Order: sequence, then structure tokens, then C-alpha cells
Amino acid sequence: MTDRRIGGLARRRVLLAEDHPVNQDVTLGMLELLGCQVVIRANGRTALDAFMHEQFDLVLMDCQMPEMDGYEATRTIRSWEARAGAAGRPPLAVPIVAVTASAMPGDRQRCLDAGMNDYLVKPFTLASLRDVLSRYLPDGLPVQQAAGTDEGSAVGLDLRQMQALLRSGGAAAIERMLVLLEQSTNEKLAELGDAVHARNAAGCASLAHFMKGAVSMLGLARVTALLQDFAQAARAGRMDECTDSLPRLRETFRRDMLALRAAFSGMLK
Repeated sequence: MTDRRIGGLARRRVLLAEDHPVNQDVTLGMLELLGCQVVIRANGRTALDAFMHEQFDLVLMDCQMPEMDGYEATRTIRSWEARAGAAGRPPLAVPIVAVTASAMPGDRQRCLDAGMNDYLVKPFTLASLRDVLSRYLPDGLPVQQAAGTDEGSAVGLDLRQMQALLRSGGAAAIERMLVLLEQSTNEKLAELGDAVHARNAAGCASLAHFMKGAVSMLGLARVTALLQDFAQAARAGRMDECTDSLPRLRETFRRDMLALRAAFSGMLK
């Protein structure tokens, strides 16, 4: 069988703390293409437990997760590392890279203040992930950019993510990601409809943020923008605006998901 890995990190272990199954799948595919061994945990509490009991070379830490968010998990890890050093054990200082769907002013500093080393904003590409890893796992990881940076030609889509994964031999993984994206987003859109009907502004903002991370990772740029606007309206309490925009959001996702599948099919020809 042909080895499709494009990195040299077969012995490097990465802990991926991420609660959205689509983002788990996309990031796992990238890390495996770079040659990493990956352990996935869906919230900060289980990620913390894995960190305490296993050895990792780097942590990718989603900032917004249930039970324990990435900030608290990172602070706990840094405190544990400090206690280990005070007890005379070798200091660990494992690199922790924040992963977030938010790029608001002050977010990066908040991550650094929590003890994180760096910051990745969704949607990130294979090339940008490799650049970050090369700063903290320099041995054996090529630092050159991934080949090709073609823009998506379809309106509302950014196909660079799929193009990069496909060039690296990830066709089966992409198909799995598309199925998972469509299923999970439709489920969350139904929940969003219930939250809008109940005029639950906090619930609407949380659901929109959750969906935005996944759709952005697979290039649904127009849907990402609509979800960003929806979340902002919900946080401001503009529930009538949320009610009015929900049908457009649903229809845009349906239409752009079809376009994304069509684009993927065209890449395989």
C-alpha cells in the first residue's frame, strides 16, 4: 500500500481536544497526513485526563468545549507541570496550540494568558497547521508550504481545504467528512429552530458558533458568514433578526452543500 503521509512525525503524539465530530475528522486527517499519531478527546476534562496519563509532544486545544473549556484545561495542565517541576521531576512544558472559531480582538492574548503557546483560527489549512507544528515539533517536519493554493471557483465555497487533502490522498476521508458535516449540521439546524422558537438567545448563539467551526473547516464560506451574523444577532438579543434569517440559513446550507458535493465529484474526474 502507498504511504500517503507527507510529514515525518510518525513518532510524534498529538492530543486533539475538540468536541465537534466534523472538526475532529478534518483535523485528524490533516495530522495523519503529516505523519502524527493522534489521540482525540471531546472535552477539556477528558483531554486533561489523557494528558495526565499519557505522553504527548503537542496539544491542539479547542477553546470552547463542554464540561471544561480549553482555557481551564490549559491552566490546569500548566499548574500540574509547575508542581511536577517543583517536586524535582523533569519539567514538561508541552506545547499547547489554541484552536478557535473566533478571531475577535483580545482572543489571542486570552489564549496566551491561559498558558497556550500559539493560536490557530478555524478554518485553518493543512499548510497553516504544518507551519504551526514546525515551530514546536521541528525535527522531521518539512516546513515548506503544501503544494497549491487554488481558490475555490464556486460562489460561496472555498475549495482549498479539499484540494489540499485530495492531493495528499484523502478522497475517502473527505467523503466521510461530507456525510458527517451534512448530518450533524442538519441536526443542529433543527435544534437552532427550536431555540429560535423559544427565543433562547444564549442557545442560539452557542449553536451558531458550534456549527460555524465545522462548516468553515470544509469551505462553506457563505454559510460561515451567515452563522457569524446569526451568532452576533443572538448575542445582542435581536431575536426577530434571528427568526427572519433562519430560513435563509437553512436554504443556503442546503444549496451550498450540494455545490460542495458537486465540486468534490469534479475533483475526482
